[in-house]
Amino acid sequence: MLKLKNIKKSNGIISADYDPECSGEIGRISINKEVETTISLMDREFPIYLNHALDTLRKIKDEKDIPEEKLVMWY
Repeated sequence: MLKLKNIKKSNGIISADYDPECSGEIGRISINKEVETTISLMDREFPIYLNHALDTLRKIKDEKDIPEEKLVMWY
């Protein structure tokens, strides 16, 4: 589980902070033509949270109303 916070879209760039397991170990992701990240400490060994954050931002980037926060869960 992770929480995307401060989701913003401007000039074709979508960005958000991501909080893995509500741990407070915040990462940052920004998508334009390229992906820019600041990886959470929880993603150092294996970036599973980063990958889910990236996938979710790609899915919502074309929505008309972008949410400010989004909870992402998987199993």
